[in-house]
Amino acid sequence: LSLGIPMYGADPRLADLGSKTGCRQLFEELGVRCPVGAENLHTVDDIVAGVQSMRTRRPTLTQAIVKLNEGVSGAGNASVDLRGLPSPGTPEEAAAITDRILTLQPEAEDLSVEAYLTAFRTHGGIVEERISGITLTSPSVQMRALPDASVELLSTHDQMLGGASGQRYLGCIFPADSRYAAAIAEPAMTIGRHLASLGVLGRFAVDFVVMQDDEGTWTPYAIEL
Repeated sequence: LSLGIPMYGADPRLADLGSKTGCRQLFEELGVRCPVGAENLHTVDDIVAGVQSMRTRRPTLTQAIVKLNEGVSGAGNASVDLRGLPSPGTPEEAAAITDRILTLQPEAEDLSVEAYLTAFRTHGGIVEERISGITLTSPSVQMRALPDASVELLSTHDQMLGGASGQRYLGCIFPADSRYAAAIAEPAMTIGRHLASLGVLGRFAVDFVVMQDDEGTWTPYAIEL
């Protein structure tokens, strides 16, 4: 910036688009399917209200994931068990959800619940449903926005995940499975073209969870930019 040299990279003013809150807002704005959830949260009460809203929309919800806005490779995630809670809308619901939030399980095994919630208050984040199905995979689409605002689809891959609850990124296998590669490429390019129109330059990727139901149908959910 000091030298006035053009940079092949995104303007820092667009950085929030890559946060977990920014991702969800972008996906919803573009009509790209993503998990039921709530964003721009900071406190335990915010998370509780988000879960209540999610349960109203999805009464069968049994698991949720809390995510720090700037978490990397799944290390900023924490799992919340929602099984056996009072029915949505009942007077006991909020207190019961609060108890579950206070006993959430951070993906980073060396991180206590207290430390995780402190980081959440500082950096903010989201809560969203944990997608479940007969088979689950975690593919990704890699793209590049050029200075003329065109977008190239560079590749797809299937992520290999591990860790305490299977959310930590360990590596990847190229390309993504052909059974759903096209199904993730289409919404990814919708996102990519929108980013390019905002002035984003360089490489970026969109991560998905793809769920196969008992009829064999694969359904993609965008989860991260």
